[in-house]
This record gives sequence, C-alpha cells and structure tokens, in this order.
Amino acid sequence: MEDAAESPLGGTIAPRSDSAAPGIPDRTAAAPTNRATQSASVLPGFPPPEADLPAGKLEDRVDGAADKLREDGCRRLIVWKLLNPPADLEILVFDKSEGAKQTLAREAGPGRDPGPGDEASVSDQAILFRRGTVIARLMADPEAPPAPAALMETARAIDRAISASPSTLLAGAGAGAGGGSTL
Repeated sequence: MEDAAESPLGGTIAPRSDSAAPGIPDRTAAAPTNRATQSASVLPGFPPPEADLPAGKLEDRVDGAADKLREDGCRRLIVWKLLNPPADLEILVFDKSEGAKQTLAREAGPGRDPGPGDEASVSDQAILFRRGTVIARLMADPEAPPAPAALMETARAIDRAISASPSTLLAGAGAGAGGGSTL
C-alpha cells in the first residue's frame, strides 16, 4: 500500500483497507489497481483517491441512484477511505450548483445544520455538505467508536481543500484519472 499523505490537519490520511483493524492501515494489502491511485491526488492534502468515476460509470459505486445523479448533472464521483477518523469520503461533482442542491435536499432532507460548505447536514456519524457544484459525503466507519469532533474537523479540512482546488475537481470531471477508473 502506498505511503500515507500529509493531512491539512497535521496528521496523516491514507487509504484504509477493509482487512485492517479500524484506524490501523494494513500495510500488507496490495494497493487497488486503478489509475486513480497511480496519479496525484485531486484534493490537496489527501492521498490519491481509491476510485475516480465519470458519470458513465456511477453504477460501479452507486446502487440504484446513478440515473438520478446523472439527471441532476453529476459528472464525477471520487472516493477515498480515510484512517483518522476512520471514514468513507465521496465527492460528487455536478455541472451546476442547482443539481448539487437538489441531490443534497433529496439525500439529507430539507433541514440544514451549521457546518462546512454553503449548506450542510450533520450527525454524529455523517456529514454531508455542498460547496458550489460539489457535494461531499463523509461517513464514519460504523464499527469505529463515534468521533463527531474529529469527523467535523475532517469535514472542514475537506471543505478547505475543495475551495482551494475547484478547477482540479472540475477539470477531471467526466475523465477521471485517464478516463475513469474502478476499484
């Protein structure tokens, strides 16, 4: 497995293997064979993603919602497994902010909470937020002890990284890392 990347939080963030104990990287597992892990990360301060899928390959990751996401203008889905705190991160990039707003409303309901981005939905186990045309879904590992403060700190770091790199996220949309890659 590749080395962990330096986190904007001062620690490290690395892909998490499902065979490793929660929060502990499995350095014996082979890295996924996709082009996304072979290229530089699209999100500053984070390792290369586990998967980077164009709109045409959303079914590889999203069960049953791919058509609706494409209808809302989703053009890219980027996926990471984080170690600290143990969580899954999905970044969805849309053509227009209206499509991102519609998707967030459908997934999180009408209520909003204080949090990162332009609007957010926050619980102890998940933070969903929208920044312009981008939705971030940060979902804590359900088998790890709840760490809402660490989850929020990570969500804020993700928001800063999205704000710092909107052109990088949009440039790869539809192309992924060399045409999109799968797990």
